[in-house]
Amino acid sequence: MAIDPNVTINELTNAITESLANQIYPKLLEWAGILSVIFIIWGGIQYIIGGEKGAETGKKIITAVIIGLIIIALSSLIISQVVNLVSPPGAPT
Repeated sequence: MAIDPNVTINELTNAITESLANQIYPKLLEWAGILSVIFIIWGGIQYIIGGEKGAETGKKIITAVIIGLIIIALSSLIISQVVNLVSPPGAPT
């Protein structure tokens, strides 16, 4: 594999970043969804069979999962805003 001398560092960095984002981000979303389901089930079990203290713990777990799911749902927007803030003017985003 030959190295193209016409490729700039910015182009190379953008290609690597885009490649990683296209491969890693969907997998992270997949794992976040799986873990969310597991923790909602765990929180529900705690709520149902845990008595008074377990009910409080179950509520906290379910609330934390819901907040996490909201953050995950907004993560694409958050990422694009951070990229726009960090990238130099005129750079492709």
